[in-house]
Amino acid sequence: MLDAGQSVANELQFDEATTRRRLIDQELLEAGWEVGDNGLSTEQVGQEVEIINQPTATGLGYADYVLWDDNGKPLAVIEAKKTAISSESGRKQAELYADGLEQMHEQRPIIFYTNGFETFIWNDQQYEPPRRLFGFYSKDSLQYLHFQQREKRPLETNRIDPEIVDRLYQIEAIKRVTERFAYKHRKVLIVLATGTGKTRVAVALSKLLTEARWVKRILFLCDRKELLNQANNVFKEYLPAEPRIIVSATTAQNLDKRIYLATYPSMIKYFENFDVGFFDLIIADEAHRSIYNYYRDLLQYFDCLQVGLTATPIKFVSRNTYRLFGCEDQDPTTYFSYTDAINNNPPYLVPFEVYKYTTEFQRQGIKYTQLNEEQCQQLEADQENPDLIDFEAKDIDKKVFNMDTNRHVIRNLMENGIREASDTHPKSRGQSN
Repeated sequence: MLDAGQSVANELQFDEATTRRRLIDQELLEAGWEVGDNGLSTEQVGQEVEIINQPTATGLGYADYVLWDDNGKPLAVIEAKKTAISSESGRKQAELYADGLEQMHEQRPIIFYTNGFETFIWNDQQYEPPRRLFGFYSKDSLQYLHFQQREKRPLETNRIDPEIVDRLYQIEAIKRVTERFAYKHRKVLIVLATGTGKTRVAVALSKLLTEARWVKRILFLCDRKELLNQANNVFKEYLPAEPRIIVSATTAQNLDKRIYLATYPSMIKYFENFDVGFFDLIIADEAHRSIYNYYRDLLQYFDCLQVGLTATPIKFVSRNTYRLFGCEDQDPTTYFSYTDAINNNPPYLVPFEVYKYTTEFQRQGIKYTQLNEEQCQQLEADQENPDLIDFEAKDIDKKVFNMDTNRHVIRNLMENGIREASDTHPKSRGQSN
């Protein structure tokens, strides 16, 4: 079935020249390339570039676009088709042009093919299958991709830093992830119980991939500012030399850092400031249903390795989340449950105990006939028909909001809750001293 973009393409019926001028040129400009007007070449973007050793009568062919590096070597070749033709029809032609450019310049370019609505990248030198993109790589991103191909090391030869993680299940999680990446999988899902160190696993994995030269720029996503600050502190502690920034309205134009941290709501506003190849690794914390429903565009837009993190037990993780991170239903890349943690010898977690605190209104509801004289007088002063007040216990905080009930609950938490290290605030879920 055709997607919406292809349906629009069929309606437009642009010829190839119009497709290039109005669609492909514009996407290249948005990715930061200097594109010449009316098919003219620039130092960065060659158009109708002559290529040798082609299966033609003259042995010559003419590539629609070649994206050049500063040293005159080809970073990428682009084969363009008109909108009504599937972009897939340009795949073989693009491969032939890449063969010719490699012979001419001793560097094989990355292959792109597009009809202006569907764009695919094919890094055949790394034996990767083609995959769809939502734009083109910038010059800087392509330069790093070539550097990575030359310099990256086998992941099994790099050591997991024991200063960051030292528990067997944490080390096992990182090994399972790197094995998947080594076998050309680009997405993984890590499920670790609350309190077992998801953020440390993420940082240790980031360090390993960075040292192995598999990644340069990392994006860490989470759903709350408190978790963002905690993650920032962990990255700061264990990767202090890596330039780091929190994405916001004032920092979204900053493109020279190595570690970017953002909440999902912030990043959804600014993700198009970055080209599709800008990040090499995205770590999506709290990878539950809301990511798929509201923020999956983030993960679909960026073309990079992606790690989902969640503490949600595997049977409660949505099927769409498994699919988003390339896993079968209820079969994450690695899993260490709350039960595993408390049954370990020695235990990593202790069983929790539920402490219930309720008020009289929460137990019996709010009913005019059961109020004391003072309460009745107050209600009569506030309500036109106080005798109609008749709320069951289940209605509290659903149909009626009682401020004093909530004050009692909060006061009990502040007086009896376990406090964090400074002894000024109750400890949050999963927080340790």
